[in-house]
Amino acid sequence: MLAISTSLVHATLLEDIKQSWENDSSVQEIINKLKNGETVPKYTYSQSLLYRNGRLVVGEGAGLHIQIMQFFHASSMGGHYGVAVTTKRIACLFWWKGLSKEVRNFIRECQVCQRYKANLSALPLEAIL
Repeated sequence: MLAISTSLVHATLLEDIKQSWENDSSVQEIINKLKNGETVPKYTYSQSLLYRNGRLVVGEGAGLHIQIMQFFHASSMGGHYGVAVTTKRIACLFWWKGLSKEVRNFIRECQVCQRYKANLSALPLEAIL
């Protein structure tokens, strides 16, 4: 899956991610430290890309986060899986602060998921077990 996902990351998305770093002061600080030869735990800067624990860092920018979540959840590749699967898929490649919470909120607002999700609260407990 990682190979398929990686091949689907377009050059424009990569440029958008790099642009997101310019608007994020904490990311800029990390990049500057790494460029100056300082070490920052968990982060590496290689070939003009910033990684945290091997995952590409995405800076602040709700639009970019939504674009990534949309691809990994609501596209034909995503398949409208739940929070855990979608988070795991995104986290294989990307990192941003609050990723899990944003995915949870995104899926909570997904109209397709809300329309077709089974409402187990209407069933008696015996029917669920």
